[in-house]
Formats: sequence, C-alpha cells, structure tokens
Amino acid sequence: MRARPHRAFRVGELALALLLIVGLVAFVLARFGDYRTEAERVAVRHMVAALRMAMQAESARGGMRALAGSNPMRWLEPAPVNYLGERYRPDIAELPEGNWVFDLRDKTLVYIAFSDKNFTFGESTLLKFKVELTGSSEASGSPERDGASVGLALHQVGGAPP
Repeated sequence: MRARPHRAFRVGELALALLLIVGLVAFVLARFGDYRTEAERVAVRHMVAALRMAMQAESARGGMRALAGSNPMRWLEPAPVNYLGERYRPDIAELPEGNWVFDLRDKTLVYIAFSDKNFTFGESTLLKFKVELTGSSEASGSPERDGASVGLALHQVGGAPP
C-alpha cells in the first residue's frame, strides 16, 4: 500500500476556517460584555445590601435622626476600594466609572456606572442613594407622639433599579 501524500489547505478551506474562528471570537466577546454588565449589577446590589446591613447595626445603637442624611460608607470598615470619598458637588464627568462618591451638597451616595445601558437604559449613568427617616410625621415634629414608628432606610433616589 502506498501512503497518501499530505495535501495543503486550499485558499477556500483556509478562508472558511478563518470565518468560523472570527464568528466564534465575536460570539465570545459579545457574551463577555453581557457578563461584565451582570457582574456590575451584582456588585452594586451587593454593596447596597452591605450598606443596609451596616445601617441596621448603626440604627440599633440609637440616634436614628442623626443618621438621616449621613454618609453610609462611613459605617463600613474598611471602606470599599472603589469609594472615592466625600465631595461637595463632585464633577461626575471627571470621576472614573465603576466608583462610589458621597455628594455632601445633597447628601446622596452616587454610583458612577460603566455604561448607561447597564442600569438606566440611556437616561443617566448615575445611581443615587440616600439615608432617610421613615414613618416620621413632619407635621407634628414628633412621630412618637402620634404612635408612628420611626426607622431608617437607604432609598434609591436616582437612576433605574440596579
């Protein structure tokens, strides 16, 4: 028996192989973008949950009225690596994406998203959260007199839900 000679790729076969590889790479890159978006959403939800737990611990110590409007990042030890600190009227355009900053002017915690499509569907790349009193009766000034219970909540005040 005679051995068959090795034949080289023809140009058409090589083009088809390259086309398949390019298609596979494009598919993987598209999926990678979806994973990044979902990872960012999960990270934001996790941070908000951690802040809410820290808020419950702080409110259990008392002084809920004093905690309203405060910076919830102060309750975490250590502060997250993507927390840029407190700023008065921060210029969001100059701050890096994927970071948190506390705006001292309106007392909101702001998350600067990587992409507007991740959370807000083209409206804004910011998520804003604020520590607020709940169940208070502003008219009487004393919710305890009216029988209403007072609590703290970390409410989202800007952007779409994470």
